[in-house]
Amino acid sequence: MGNEILAKYYEGILNQLRGEVDFINEVFHHQGLKGEGNETALRNLLKKFIPRKYGIGSGIIIDREGTPSRQCDIIIYDNQNYPELLSLTSVHIYPVDFVCATIEVKTSLDSKQARTAIENITSVRSLKFIEDSFRTFPTDAVSEITKDTTLWEENRTIPPIGIVFAYRSNTVNYETFANWFKNKDVEETEYWPSHIYCLDQGVIIAPGWTKRTCYAYPLVYGDIYKTADPDEIQKINGKEWAILSGRLIPLSNVKKQKILVDQTKILLHFVTFLSELLAKKHRHISPHISFRENYLTSDLKTVFGVFENEEKPVVVRI
Repeated sequence: MGNEILAKYYEGILNQLRGEVDFINEVFHHQGLKGEGNETALRNLLKKFIPRKYGIGSGIIIDREGTPSRQCDIIIYDNQNYPELLSLTSVHIYPVDFVCATIEVKTSLDSKQARTAIENITSVRSLKFIEDSFRTFPTDAVSEITKDTTLWEENRTIPPIGIVFAYRSNTVNYETFANWFKNKDVEETEYWPSHIYCLDQGVIIAPGWTKRTCYAYPLVYGDIYKTADPDEIQKINGKEWAILSGRLIPLSNVKKQKILVDQTKILLHFVTFLSELLAKKHRHISPHISFRENYLTSDLKTVFGVFENEEKPVVVRI
């Protein structure tokens, strides 16, 4: 009975996500997702799935030296500790030490857009975050405490997670899509995005490294993936699509096989993986970092100290 309930529940979730995908495809082909529309659609989706302790915004990320990143499409930050002082103007600024993740959103991904996304994420991950080590309670539940039980974990601060999310690509080949995110300069890879999601292709994990994981997501029935009959295929804006049960399903060439891509599954893994990545990153946000101490400029902290044992005011910094 339990498995049946879960199966029905997940079926309902997939239907909701399928509705999101169908909406994206319909809008894209008839009107086009342009400007801020695609970012807003993704932000609204994420608000339904990620815990409320995270805030979602857009803007510029800075480090304590005032070095700015490029404009970021989606910024996910620690909503409990983010200093609202920096959101009082039309341009929102986010201290890198309170940012969990940044997502680059692309309507139509190509090699140039891939490079831009990498550069934007690099501008965030290369900022100088405050290096700090601190102790937290262990994430694994402790059923019985003994003399050997570890009651704390040693954590260190790390840069924000970088992710690329694309609604579609301008290629018909999965290998072409994957090659856009191959990096020959190994020294740069520490600043690269950790995950790439493209709704008409699939997923790449750790794209900058030689050892990376690539996933194509065919439409699967049991253990058999669905292929398209030639009379089911039509071209729209240079892309091949199949009409299945009244829905548009993109096709991709994977290892010389023409598969129907399961966009719903890609979207599902995006929101679930993101939640896991945020939980891991959140454990690395130091509770010791003070916004006032580290992000106010020196002139704002310079005052006259009036002390009883001094004849004149003394310039001090607080």
